[in-house]
Amino acid sequence: MPGVPVLGIKIGVDRNNYNKNESFGDFAGAVLGAMMAWADNDFFVQHPVYRNLIGVIDTGSYNWLDFSIPEAGKIDLFVRGARAARDFLMRFEWNN
Repeated sequence: MPGVPVLGIKIGVDRNNYNKNESFGDFAGAVLGAMMAWADNDFFVQHPVYRNLIGVIDTGSYNWLDFSIPEAGKIDLFVRGARAARDFLMRFEWNN
């Protein structure tokens, strides 16, 4: 285990499908997403002890670069994040 308390959140789950690339913006977002996924995976290969200290928020079909998500989508993402935080924290044994 690390020498200091560590808590991390990964936004989005690993996917097995491709992003739509209908514009240059879509392509640039896919490249950035691929670079971030590679960096995350490389970190866990080098430091496997941290894997259990990272929570994951399933963002569903929402894109992490979409700055025009409708209000209902924002609420859905908030609820997804709250549930993921609850599930993550329930994995640990807490002393009173």
